[in-house]
Amino acid sequence: MKFALVTGAGSGIGRAVSLALHDAGYSMVLAGRRAEKLAETAAAANPGGGEMLAVPADISQPDSVRALFAKTREASNGAPWWARTSRGLSYARRKPSRS
Repeated sequence: MKFALVTGAGSGIGRAVSLALHDAGYSMVLAGRRAEKLAETAAAANPGGGEMLAVPADISQPDSVRALFAKTREASNGAPWWARTSRGLSYARRKPSRS
């Protein structure tokens, strides 16, 4: 059994990676903050593939990450698994100083 966890699975690169892994035969845990977007990713998967479990989680919160990993261990039923994170990068935009 091949098993993967993808964060940011509700949209963009995370969704694309999730669907590609699913097509390659992986069962998936889809993680992200928006349950409805995770459900859309699961619905977009090709039928007949492995399981896709949507787990709403905020990876900026340690308790949420612990719960996500616990659910992933349970869903994988002891099979080895790997994680791919897709967290957006943000930065503070600095205004140029006027000398």
